[in-house]
Amino acid sequence: MNNRRTVLGLLAAAALTLCLSLPGFAPAADAAEASPARKALEVSISRVLDCIKNPDYVNPATRPPLRRQIEDEVYHIFDFGEFSSRTVGPRWKEFSAAQKKSFSNAFADLLLTTYLNKVDGYNGEQVAYTGEIANAAKTRVEVRTEI
Repeated sequence: MNNRRTVLGLLAAAALTLCLSLPGFAPAADAAEASPARKALEVSISRVLDCIKNPDYVNPATRPPLRRQIEDEVYHIFDFGEFSSRTVGPRWKEFSAAQKKSFSNAFADLLLTTYLNKVDGYNGEQVAYTGEIANAAKTRVEVRTEI
């Protein structure tokens, strides 16, 4: 598995769920104009890449604060509650509020640990934003990306 693509894949996957944390955004009317959903995703990915590119990231003494910044950014762009609901499926409705919170926290921790441990393989790859698709009600936007 290519670690660089895996890390950027996680970031680009945010494009598929960005609509869940930023409802109400429609695709840009003009192809040259980025929608608010795309702008938000671009800012988040840029912030994560800035942390990864920071020379202090390779130093174990200065890495933890940068990793926390990455985690904060990932929590900002991903809706782990929605991820959890879709992962569990129809039985999610049977979970108590405490069970939902516990599962969502554990699931977020698993995903963060799995993918952020692969950041070391980053080698300057770029994310290309290739398009946007909105649902009919324009309450969800998928920002398409390529690495």
